Amino acid sequence: MPTTSPVKFRFLLIDEDADEKLGEGECTVTAADKADPEKFAIKVNIPMDTGGRIETAILFTSTDRGIREIFQACDPVKLLFGTFLLWINWYAFNVGSTNRQTKGGVEAGARVAVTTTLGASSGCFVSILVSELITGFIEPEIVTTGLLGGLVGITASCAVVTEAESVVIGAIGSLFAIYATRLEIWLQVDDPCSAFAIHGAAGIWGVIAVGLFAQVSLSLPPSPSLPPSLSLSLL
Repeated sequence: MPTTSPVKFRFLLIDEDADEKLGEGECTVTAADKADPEKFAIKVNIPMDTGGRIETAILFTSTDRGIREIFQACDPVKLLFGTFLLWINWYAFNVGSTNRQTKGGVEAGARVAVTTTLGASSGCFVSILVSELITGFIEPEIVTTGLLGGLVGITASCAVVTEAESVVIGAIGSLFAIYATRLEIWLQVDDPCSAFAIHGAAGIWGVIAVGLFAQVSLSLPPSPSLPPSLSLSLL
């Protein structure tokens, strides 16, 4: 696909029934002078061997543009709405996992709600920056993938990390989800919902993050059998 420099194309007309060549021609295409360099149509006159010409219209689409059109959300509004519904219900999953309201349960639940929020927010913020760097604008697919990657990343350690650590975990989880999605596209893996990228790649990072950041003093209840800092011991 031509981008900025001129690219020469050769055309060959063949009668498939008779298995014979009807004509051939060539043209030079420059995308830089088009209103939309990533997608445009041109008309080409191909000379016939028997005389005369055939005029045909050719549509050019860049690889990046094709990927965006194939994998774009059917409705960005519904995509964002569904993502925020998941975010809201994530509190029931994370906070509800404390399983108690007494003996520190309320405090632990409140901390879990805060770290979950910060993990998701940092994942969303990082995904916006990545989208701007990759595409030049904010794509809903990248933003929602990064946001959910942040949520998945913080889930395993949400009760045993500090607020600052949850920001780091969510941000890195976002990167895992986004670039795992791009890897799947590059490998032509059929995963339209990015299930592996979000729950697999970001989930793996979330488990590793427990060993890197978890603090036993924040666990419920504290266990005297564990070292003061879990650090790499859980890995």
